[in-house]
Amino acid sequence: MHVENYQLLGFPQLYVPGEVSARPGDKLRVKHDLYDHVGTLGYDGLIYAASFKFRRVTKATFVQFSGGKQILNEGHVGPLPVSEVINRYEAMIDNPYDLLFSNCEHTDNWARGFGWNSEQVNNVIVGAAIGAVIGFVALALARR
Repeated sequence: MHVENYQLLGFPQLYVPGEVSARPGDKLRVKHDLYDHVGTLGYDGLIYAASFKFRRVTKATFVQFSGGKQILNEGHVGPLPVSEVINRYEAMIDNPYDLLFSNCEHTDNWARGFGWNSEQVNNVIVGAAIGAVIGFVALALARR
């Protein structure tokens, strides 16, 4: 497994399999073809994330989280301190997963103090709305 670091971290507390170290509270990302999977490294070396595979917010190993794909480390992101981010994740353990309303991005953003939001879901909704408008316009023009 390869891990790429988005920023240099000068204090390795946990070695991430691959090339770099990561600290508790770091935001980790795995890019897939149509979406990104995000989570947060905990104090015990497990990654907090809402998981489609487990259908809930859970803690996973690096392999479970990444599925063997490259893990990108974005470092500590957000206005809240690491302890609060991890406390928020602990409070969400076993909450159900929902692709549109409670996915990994929703939970990670909320834990970090950014609110309950998923840019990926928002982009799909906006894209679908634009596609629908274009389709209706095309249909209306074709009926002329």
